[in-house]
Amino acid sequence: MRISSAIPDRLRRLMASGVLGLRLILPHVVGLILLVASLVFWSPDTASLDHFDVVKRWILSFAPPLGLLVAMGYRRPRGGLGAPVTAWILIGWIVSLQWVKTPWSQELDVTVGWLFPFFFFLTGAAMTPRAWGHCVIYLWIVLGIQSVLMVLQYFDRDTLFIDWIDITSASSRMIGTVGYHNQAAAFLALLAGVIWFSTSARWSRVLVLISVAAIIALTGSRGVSLGFFAALLVSGLLSIINPVHSGADRRRAWLGALALIAAIVFIFVVSPVPKERFALLLQSDQRDAAVSSRILFSQIALQMWSERPVTGWGGGSFAYQYIDRLGAILPEPKTHETLRSVVFAREAHNTYLQFAAEFGLVGLLLLSLTGYYLIRTYWSVRSETPRMAGMGIFALVYLGVHAFASFPWQMTLAGPLGALMLGVAWGTCFHSLPTPAHRAIVLHRLALWAAFLLSLFIVYHSTTHARLVRAAANLETTSQVNAFLEDIPVWGYRYQAFAGGWLALQGEYERAAIQLDEAKVGYIDIWLLNNLGHVYSRLGDWQSALHHYQRWADSGLDHRDALRNLSVVHEQNGDLAAALEILDQQRRLWPNVGLEADVRYSALSLTVGRPDVALQVLQRYEGRELRVDRRAQVLNLMGAAWLMTGNIEEARLIFEAVLALDPENVPARRNLEGLARP
Repeated sequence: MRISSAIPDRLRRLMASGVLGLRLILPHVVGLILLVASLVFWSPDTASLDHFDVVKRWILSFAPPLGLLVAMGYRRPRGGLGAPVTAWILIGWIVSLQWVKTPWSQELDVTVGWLFPFFFFLTGAAMTPRAWGHCVIYLWIVLGIQSVLMVLQYFDRDTLFIDWIDITSASSRMIGTVGYHNQAAAFLALLAGVIWFSTSARWSRVLVLISVAAIIALTGSRGVSLGFFAALLVSGLLSIINPVHSGADRRRAWLGALALIAAIVFIFVVSPVPKERFALLLQSDQRDAAVSSRILFSQIALQMWSERPVTGWGGGSFAYQYIDRLGAILPEPKTHETLRSVVFAREAHNTYLQFAAEFGLVGLLLLSLTGYYLIRTYWSVRSETPRMAGMGIFALVYLGVHAFASFPWQMTLAGPLGALMLGVAWGTCFHSLPTPAHRAIVLHRLALWAAFLLSLFIVYHSTTHARLVRAAANLETTSQVNAFLEDIPVWGYRYQAFAGGWLALQGEYERAAIQLDEAKVGYIDIWLLNNLGHVYSRLGDWQSALHHYQRWADSGLDHRDALRNLSVVHEQNGDLAAALEILDQQRRLWPNVGLEADVRYSALSLTVGRPDVALQVLQRYEGRELRVDRRAQVLNLMGAAWLMTGNIEEARLIFEAVLALDPENVPARRNLEGLARP
């Protein structure tokens, strides 16, 4: 009996010491992961498919399993159960919709992006206030590095990273080492919130807030600016009216808040970038491509939601359906104003509409309940833990406002950091909340184990993703491609598309067609459609090529190239009239297409019996300096056009001029001989 009872006791003590050790290192590991992830990226010299997000997500994916192990070591849940229960049900709903999709693995990368914030929320909840203080030290370093780099990039003085990141205009691309400048600005805004609510030194906090406000102003990011202002105002107001403050303290707080807000407003007013960017909002939407493109995104998301209002389409469905739905929404004929608003996107740039389209009313209800429980928890402890409650409100308001114009939850660094802040703030509230019943604790543990297993899948997914990105960038031989194809998992449609494009470049069109057709089942972009059209053209399957080029052209993306390819396929199919009509559309939008395109257009016009159109185009080149062979080509077509109009003498003079330039020109000689015959 002594042995049997001693073993569990030893195991229990061992497990307790292990959990304690994990609890002590958790803030340092999470802080170090955020620091490293913010700095590491692949240089464009590696020809990687993604310079920033893939490697950062791979590094970030290792934090949640550790945080969940620590959370399972607590004897009771940290904080109230309302927010995590509704969040876990929401995650179950997201995963369920993914599995019932056909195929279930379609655009799985986007679904994983939705899950990242949830796991970082649980990681933050596993930290005590003291542990969070250790993590903040690393975030101070991150804030300093990114701020300095972004300012240097604005003034074109970043000699360390600018060549690697391949910035073409440093003043408009303040990206630090984060990625796109909006993502860098969002990350900086949340870091400022961390410092403001986690640091006691008043002047350090003020200096950080003003500095970050100035950098955000220089980026000109409107969504980040509005979210930052809203978060400061709401969290600051709640802090001022906190019952813990006395009358005199509250008056000083009001004066300090007004002075700080006035300083930040002054920064944005005197900075030329935000003034210019916000002025565009007061003009016609068509003058601002960023606004008009978001209107298109919203229309597509609303259309999807209206078709499946309760359940939605499942995670990643917006990215998969975007191109075809974009083509159906765009007006005909297309104009330059229309095309300026057309960009390729995998997110709707409005988190709420995309969430509704992909997860329906059920998902929105669960999301709203999660937010409600978080707000209620922060509000209930605002007197006992005012700073942590303020940080939770700051993160929630910032992400909530920015989500109307972008996708901050899915941003590689901003989403996890914001969720981490929410989790830390929620986890520190457990002292003031009642102990849950034993049954609730058991369910809580089971949910944590399920989340832990899912977080291991996220680690596997991110690791595989990073490994395949590097492998795809280094493909050189057919044997490497064969090995690469065998290594692609069931969800790796993106890599099948890449391998298919590589095979097409090597002339292996039949194998390329197989890979590209499999890829389009779960992943769609215009480059995939272009490769499919090219491969089927090479195989002589012009109808299949026509189908894919038409999908591309309908979307309006890279419209000039799409119309050119579509006209070639119509010509090969023998439908010359349709080919010429497509070229007419292209020329209305881009009249200066160049000599080669003008020659082809003129030849087609002559073939369908429109010599007047051909003459109108060819006469532009009279008097221009051209190579002898090019001038002979133009003159031959002009002679043929005059001949078709019945002006034989003019045609004769032109053919003779061609022979004077090039006595060996066979087409001109034949044309003259034809004129000499009775």
